[in-house]
Amino acid sequence: MLPTESLIWIVLAGTGFVCVVSMLGVFSSIMRHETDLHNLRNRVAELQYSYSLQLARLHGHLDHEDEVGEVDILDDDGSVIEAGEPVEPLAPAGAPAARAA
Repeated sequence: MLPTESLIWIVLAGTGFVCVVSMLGVFSSIMRHETDLHNLRNRVAELQYSYSLQLARLHGHLDHEDEVGEVDILDDDGSVIEAGEPVEPLAPAGAPAARAA
């Protein structure tokens, strides 16, 4: 049988390990959420831009043949974060959405 002092240290070490692992899990969850939120904001900005172009074409402000340049995606401060990167198309309405792991 282990002495009482050794048993206490083993229990404390195990408890500390569990606490550190759970904190890392929470931090990774927060980072994943922030990344998803950032990507969603960029996608919303792209869709708003596409919608405004569609409305401009519908009302005759732009010709249908006009080529529109690439969109700069901005962060919350207004600085360009991704210039010229293509945006993935949306899934069709009936298709299931991809789930973030």
